[in-house]
Amino acid sequence: MFTTMVKRTLAISLLALSSPFATAGIITLTTDGTVTPGAACGAGCQTYSVDATVVAINTDDGFVSNWSWSIGSLQIAANTGTGSWSATSTLGDSLFGDLSVAITGTTWDISLAVLGGDGVFAAQQGAGTAAFAQIAAQSAQQPLAFTGGTGSLSLNSVPEPSTIALLAIGLAGVAFTRKRRLSLAA
Repeated sequence: MFTTMVKRTLAISLLALSSPFATAGIITLTTDGTVTPGAACGAGCQTYSVDATVVAINTDDGFVSNWSWSIGSLQIAANTGTGSWSATSTLGDSLFGDLSVAITGTTWDISLAVLGGDGVFAAQQGAGTAAFAQIAAQSAQQPLAFTGGTGSLSLNSVPEPSTIALLAIGLAGVAFTRKRRLSLAA
């Protein structure tokens, strides 16, 4: 009887650990959009906002979705910068994070950090890269378009606190059962 109870408790604990891990994997991105200059942020520094339409493909399961992608508070000086980003799918799922940008000519190379998300991307973290080329050179304070942007995100699930609590309860049950068995044997 003891071994059956231990096996069940361990099975439930392992099941609890696996259940909240949704949609980890690699997501490839293709994008088109607009970069709009904003206010100056100091000598040689310019703020930008970026709005894009993104087609995202989860390479693990082939799921395709359309996303609205925005980069806010992007500050660029001497062709490098940092900012934050968020993306929302047409299904209501979202991701958000920080980014850094390096500009060479008309090419923008972007490093993305995924800090979290909602919906199927709840408890997701990860990193990725993206790149796009401006269609034309930027003129002062004029929006510039880009097309053919590509990138990828690698996502990893982070266990939710309730999952860890459920595992702890299961392990406490195993310890209690073992202690009880040892006291009955004595």
